[in-house]
Amino acid sequence: MESKKLDLFDSMSSRVSIPFNLKVIYTSLFAILYLIFLNIPIFGVPSSGGTDPFFAFRVIMASQRGSLAEFGIFPLVYASFIMHVLVGLGIYKMDFTQAEKRKKFSIIVTILGLFFSLTSSLCYVIFGAYGEISVDQGFIIIPQLLLASTLIIIIDYFMRKGYGLSSGVSLFIVVSVSRTIFDGMFSLSQLRVGGFDWYRGCILAFIQGIFKEDPDILTPLIRPGLTPDFLGFILAIIVFGMTIFFVSFTIKRPFYQRDQITKSSMTAQSLYNYSNSVVITSSFFANISFVSNMMFNTWSSFSTGFRSLLVSFFGRWETIEGTNQLAPVSGLAAFTTPPYGVEQITQHPWNTSVYFLFMIVYSILMSRLLVKTSGKENVSILKGTDIFNQEKYEVTNFPLALLAGFFMGFLAGFFNIISPLGTGVGILITTCILKQLLDIISHEKSKWNESRKNTEINK
Repeated sequence: MESKKLDLFDSMSSRVSIPFNLKVIYTSLFAILYLIFLNIPIFGVPSSGGTDPFFAFRVIMASQRGSLAEFGIFPLVYASFIMHVLVGLGIYKMDFTQAEKRKKFSIIVTILGLFFSLTSSLCYVIFGAYGEISVDQGFIIIPQLLLASTLIIIIDYFMRKGYGLSSGVSLFIVVSVSRTIFDGMFSLSQLRVGGFDWYRGCILAFIQGIFKEDPDILTPLIRPGLTPDFLGFILAIIVFGMTIFFVSFTIKRPFYQRDQITKSSMTAQSLYNYSNSVVITSSFFANISFVSNMMFNTWSSFSTGFRSLLVSFFGRWETIEGTNQLAPVSGLAAFTTPPYGVEQITQHPWNTSVYFLFMIVYSILMSRLLVKTSGKENVSILKGTDIFNQEKYEVTNFPLALLAGFFMGFLAGFFNIISPLGTGVGILITTCILKQLLDIISHEKSKWNESRKNTEINK
């Protein structure tokens, strides 16, 4: 029996049959196109002013402030999250085993994603995410945001339909994380610190420090605020190595097969198939940050009344040292936003601790939600190590979804707290996606070799 990984973002009713080499070409073209989106600025947006409500979630949202990919995958992921919550609560009846219902579900998610794109665009303009802008500027900015979001949703649709090696959401995350890491390593823009112009790229800055007239490696090693530093680069390598180990982690557990009495020991599916729980958790946290920032921008001047109470509950924001960026320091947003550096961890240790706990708890809940709404509570116990050629069995008293959600939430929270280059959750999810792509490529290669062998035998 064929096994499929649990994918919150892949509910297509049918997939077209595309040769593997064409899938590679299409995936490459879509990746290049998305990279272009990340680098094309939105016309009409002021070069300065406003604050970024998604600053801590940009990498995992596969987005870039002020670019055509302003919202990235946020509308799609959040739409999928909302629909799965409705299914989990029984408000929307859905059977994922039926092709027609999966098709209808996918259409609803797409429409809801477009709706979130529209509402997010309006909120950005109305509540000052870009600073003070005129009505004319708003009419110029909003259509660009909508058009770009629509194109991103269309690309994701074709990827899920079978024209790519993975879903568009997965591809966009890989592109975003790779771009962030490369930019953080080799950015040529300069920052003046201590009377010296340092490169923003941490590798270039570290080389500068070595060959300075008065060598200085401490300045590029640890930098304040959001500036990439060499320590973050080292931590990124460590996080990547740890993720490689953990995403290949399997669990052996005795259980009874449905039609047999004999007790057997089988291998549990790799934990990386539950990485979507971290993606939707981060999307949920990003939405809290967005709402909190909009409220603070609009109502922070109120010291009493209901609006002041809402601002205090969702969070008050303060300027990050050396930047114009605001960060939440209190309220719900502070508990759901990862710390951006050592200075914030030391200044607000309680916020960091609660964030770590929230990441674990919500990852467990999202992992369980994903399994429950897909109707595959028992899909995770499989025979073999190849995710494409395994048999499914019924599990007795083994909540693998909860365990996997705990591990993924723990890793994501811990990696985010140590603040590696590219963000901890960004590296974690990218590694999981690349592992899945390697499985796909290995599977396709095996099929090709088997086909060639059969052809030679027939000759």
